[in-house]
Amino acid sequence: MKKTKHIFILCLTFLSNQALSQVAKFDLDTFSVDQLQEDFTFWRHKIEYKHPLLYLYTPKKEVDRCFDSLYQQISYPMTELEFIKLLTPIAAFIQDGHNYVIPSKTALDSIRSYDYLFPLELACMDGRLYVSRDLSLSSVPLTGLEITAINTASTKDMLSVFLSNLGRDGNNNQHSYAAINESFRFYFHTYFGFDSTYVVHYRTKDNRDTSCTISGRDLGAINKEKLNRYPNEGQGPASGLTLNIIDSINTAVLGIKTFSPNITNRKFRSEILACFDSIRTANTKNLILDLRDNSGGNPHHVKFILQHLFDEPFEQAKECRVVKNKYEEDFLTRTRKQWYPWYGLGKFNPKKNNYSGDVFVLVNEGTYSAGVIFCSVLRKYKRADFIGDETGGNPIVMAGYLIKSSWELPNTKIQFGSGTLCTLYEDLGLNQGRGLVPDHIIKILPEDFLSSKDRCLEYALQLIKENK
Repeated sequence: MKKTKHIFILCLTFLSNQALSQVAKFDLDTFSVDQLQEDFTFWRHKIEYKHPLLYLYTPKKEVDRCFDSLYQQISYPMTELEFIKLLTPIAAFIQDGHNYVIPSKTALDSIRSYDYLFPLELACMDGRLYVSRDLSLSSVPLTGLEITAINTASTKDMLSVFLSNLGRDGNNNQHSYAAINESFRFYFHTYFGFDSTYVVHYRTKDNRDTSCTISGRDLGAINKEKLNRYPNEGQGPASGLTLNIIDSINTAVLGIKTFSPNITNRKFRSEILACFDSIRTANTKNLILDLRDNSGGNPHHVKFILQHLFDEPFEQAKECRVVKNKYEEDFLTRTRKQWYPWYGLGKFNPKKNNYSGDVFVLVNEGTYSAGVIFCSVLRKYKRADFIGDETGGNPIVMAGYLIKSSWELPNTKIQFGSGTLCTLYEDLGLNQGRGLVPDHIIKILPEDFLSSKDRCLEYALQLIKENK
């Protein structure tokens, strides 16, 4: 009964998406039933033939039934966004955050050029939405306030739709929350349409429910407003690396915002070397690694940095696997081992003059993919204390990409990606479908958006001071 209910909920989600998006006034091409069916078959074929974790959390019978159910709903012409809303429940259903569906490049350009985009950035906390960045022209200061509804869609409606359509790793919704926090505007317009003005229902600090109407703004105006109000955001180095030495407590704070830097691999590694040279020169006893919102990248970079943190050989990944028999459901029967050394297979020796002090790692829901790979190795060898919130990625088993990681559907040109390999970092029997849970749970609060307070970093520093 439970399995049937799950499929039924997915169908209801799709129907509710259709109804909730009727307010949209956005010109997109409409595609015929034949075109949509061809695209759907192409998309399904790629996932079934390539994805090694397709049946890890959901039995094959249920996955097949879901695919079949969605295909049967292609009974009338649809626009691109309507068709996307039919496809996206699969990402949440198979519970893999590396599986995604996004509009075509043409449609994305159209969305970005729309004159009346929703001008607030929202963050999800404990099933509620709060304004993290107010980029509107509202006379009411909205930053930090709880949003209870936008137009006719309640927070409960919005989160229900988002979580039913966004990918996640196993039973962990953290990756979905990170996506909402990073791109609420995109998901809101995808599933709830477009308007020129938006009625924002919010809860005041003295717990009164009220509302105001804000005008939509074009993306250029929104970005300009963000630069004016938050000038220090998004201004970091191309490498994503930042280093701050706090001499008073012999501590270094190294921010690693990505393992896919906007510079060459060689330059990224030279900057890492420079950072560790500075850390050694300062004779620091404590190292805080900030991996919050690090969404991943190249596992080779993970290995390179880890080599500076160990004093003995270490293992990054136990094995990589790819699909061997697409018709099988059992994971070990469906897949086979594949040697991909750049994914961290084998034993690795530490660098000379490696860092030997205490290590603290800051993580949150936005820590994903290679960011979690990095953390999983440190956790396995008990090399660090972790502070923050549960990661979005799974430290036991995770999907990943080879060189070809994304495709376009032949007619709609919708873009999608699907895991083409998976990597095991611990024995699969240890997998509970969760992220890495920190030793010290520290969550951000709505009032943090109104200040420069970083309670996670402050907690780490206080911990070091007390230990000192």
